[in-house]
Amino acid sequence: MSVIQALLSGVLQGITSFLPVSSSGHLVLLGHLFGTGSSVSLKYLSAMHLGTLIAVVFVFYRDLLRLCRAGVDILRDAFYNLGQAVRLARHPDRIRYRSILTTNYRKLFVWLLVSTIPTAFLSLLLRKPAEKAAGNLLVTGTGFFLTALLLLVSSFMTASGKSRKGIQMRGALLTGVLQGLSVIPGVSRMGMAFAGASLSGCSKKFSVRYAYLLCVPEIVGGMILEQAGSGVSLRGDVGTVPCLIGIAAAALTGVLFLRRAEGLVATRDSRRFAGYCIAIGIICMVLYL
Repeated sequence: MSVIQALLSGVLQGITSFLPVSSSGHLVLLGHLFGTGSSVSLKYLSAMHLGTLIAVVFVFYRDLLRLCRAGVDILRDAFYNLGQAVRLARHPDRIRYRSILTTNYRKLFVWLLVSTIPTAFLSLLLRKPAEKAAGNLLVTGTGFFLTALLLLVSSFMTASGKSRKGIQMRGALLTGVLQGLSVIPGVSRMGMAFAGASLSGCSKKFSVRYAYLLCVPEIVGGMILEQAGSGVSLRGDVGTVPCLIGIAAAALTGVLFLRRAEGLVATRDSRRFAGYCIAIGIICMVLYL
């Protein structure tokens, strides 16, 4: 892959990763248009998501710091309650437990943790098939169609006017399950998380922010799996320099575009993005044939 191709791939990653249209699917399609489709491995797609991670951390660092603090506070209070229960086992009437989910950020931390569990499980389960499917336009096109379907279904939920600012445990599990499918090229990570939260009755604004924050543990976990599974660098099969250029371009583009993307997804009809995914899916199918 040339430097220009890597730069274009990074810019495309930085834009599409924050819209429900599958950045990995676009990279696979772009690779085939460049004639480098066989180089678009799962490792390369995972590496490009590092740029997405950098952008999310840069833009939402305040929220992430509050979430980290909430997680530490939850552990502290949980150990305190455990110590109280052990120390006063013979006198349960004297036990004074501390409330755990006392703030919105504590609740959000738990919801994100619950969503991450099924995502990690499905990512491990689908990893081998996804590795074989990486770069395959037929699979990628099918992934775009699946993303479109979930966006269409979730659009009816948001159009019903029933929404809330938080998510319940079942909704967090559903969101994690749907996001776990995004290991398959063409299935949008952001789109699946957004659709899951929307199907759970959350407002579009909350669903978008939840999807962005949920990508942090998902991307970090994916990178850890890549390193544990191969013990080699993130570059994949495209070369170290092009890969680093792509990551840098994705991070910079993401930082500049993320806030704009958040507003677009929160205010636009999801059916527009679904229609776009259907169109790109058809293009993938035509090129495959």
